[in-house]
Amino acid sequence: MPVIDKQGHLLGRITVDDVIDVIDEEASEDAYKMVGLESEDKVFTKPLNSVRKRLPWLTLNLFTALIVSSVVGIFENTIQQLSVLAVLMPIVAGLGGNSGTQTLT
Repeated sequence: MPVIDKQGHLLGRITVDDVIDVIDEEASEDAYKMVGLESEDKVFTKPLNSVRKRLPWLTLNLFTALIVSSVVGIFENTIQQLSVLAVLMPIVAGLGGNSGTQTLT
């Protein structure tokens, strides 16, 4: 794809490889942000720095999991009587996680 100025002079070109590289970089950056990392935080980040950035979200996730466990405990007798409900619990949990991820993006 040619790149031209307002007068129609050729400034350069953009190749398909360039477009794919930009798409890949943007997708990686979005994925890093979803898990609490900055784009410059790659594999070589010090573990303590990663923990500091992720700990608030992990703590929030832990508390919400405890709340869900309490709700499941309330319905323990019902789950014992209808054991098929226990099979559906991981599916519902997965849907909740997927919905949360969808909301963030």
